[in-house]
Amino acid sequence: MVRQSSFAALVIVVTGLCGCPPPEAAQTVLLGAVIDRADSNEAPSWSDALTLAVADANAALATAGKPYQFKLLLKNQETDPLGTAVDLVQKQHVQALIASGTEDDIAINALNYDPDESKHLNVPIVCMACSSDSINDPAATDDDPVVQAGKRNGDGWNFRTQAGTHAESSVAAELLGELGDTNGDGVLKIAVASADGGFAPGFVENFIAQLPVFFTASTPVVDVYFHPDGVDPAAHDWTSDMSGMIGNTSPDGTVDGLADALLDVADPEQDVALTQAYFAANSSIKYLHTHNYRSVQLTLALGSSINGQEGVSQVAVDAEPGQAFADELEAVTGVAPVYRDGTNFDAATLLMLAAAKAIEVNKLSDAGTLTGAQIREALTTVNDKSGTTVSVGAAEFGRALDLIGKGTSIDYNGASGPCDLDENGNVVQDIARWKIEDGVFVDVDTYDCVGDPVHCPQE
Repeated sequence: MVRQSSFAALVIVVTGLCGCPPPEAAQTVLLGAVIDRADSNEAPSWSDALTLAVADANAALATAGKPYQFKLLLKNQETDPLGTAVDLVQKQHVQALIASGTEDDIAINALNYDPDESKHLNVPIVCMACSSDSINDPAATDDDPVVQAGKRNGDGWNFRTQAGTHAESSVAAELLGELGDTNGDGVLKIAVASADGGFAPGFVENFIAQLPVFFTASTPVVDVYFHPDGVDPAAHDWTSDMSGMIGNTSPDGTVDGLADALLDVADPEQDVALTQAYFAANSSIKYLHTHNYRSVQLTLALGSSINGQEGVSQVAVDAEPGQAFADELEAVTGVAPVYRDGTNFDAATLLMLAAAKAIEVNKLSDAGTLTGAQIREALTTVNDKSGTTVSVGAAEFGRALDLIGKGTSIDYNGASGPCDLDENGNVVQDIARWKIEDGVFVDVDTYDCVGDPVHCPQE
């Protein structure tokens, strides 16, 4: 089902629930969001989640009698997300940004490290769909020194509500390692289809490192069939890749036995082509997918044929706050949230809580004078584990405003997880093993990576 987002409708519903329609505020804090429509992960409901977060916050501000409101400048961009982000900051003067994907986020944050200081954005950026472990990594490397500096995030402008894939790849290794030598040839062999860029190389590297932890009978064999990152699906021979994966040789032609399981580490467009090749091969070998498979593009393209497919990803929603968000979003849109709706909601909510705290701490009489640097500094304080827990929704945002006004520390627990930003601006999320049932991605098992990020035990 394709949905059209309506900010006005969201405001009406949320303010109706609290009985406090927000007046036209004299002061406005501007948030910018760049949703890359060319990104095959993008879902129409992401915009709904963002606008719901703003509606919740504005309803709370009105109830509290605050003289300001938040305004979301949402840009659905297909051709120039970087240019759109620059325009939002330099011409429309947003005080914070939300980015929607790894490549966009890297490019946007790199501007803050350009030798030409006029290109620096100097506003906090929160990415809600960044899965690459190279983002916000102090040891990240890149051939371009400016891009490398951006990935390392030394000035602390970049944050994310989407966890990296280290835990996800470890859970994938656990699942396939414990599956074991299914064909009885004495060797565990996993054949992997992987993009050669983005999050995929890091995912594959950690998967290979972790697999021997979960399969100890012999040294596991992992054959990786790389394809160009972002390749046009029509321009690549997926049949050949799949034939190699289910065959008894490695990519270089060495005989190394039949695969016990397949793993794909690709983007949704390429996942569609890979799945079609898998079905065409009429293979019964277990096929495990990753978070990018959890896309509406797969269900739209392949329909009921992918019922029963399984994979791993960060959870779609987490615990009671996640359920509260899911209930509210469904009440507004009539449709349950999909993957990353929660990280969108949390990205906006974190920025707005930080803005509210920065206005209070800096004793600003005009919220329009709030700076990106002030929001950045406050953003690291709204998840104080020693503070009072606040959750999602207008009432909880109002409670957070009251606590902030009293000088009490807060600890935001969000729709996608605790959203505990570490010293590098990253978060940890629980991991789900999901399965497609009647066209719906259903979380079957959950792995507690928040409580134990080293071992991620199954709950």
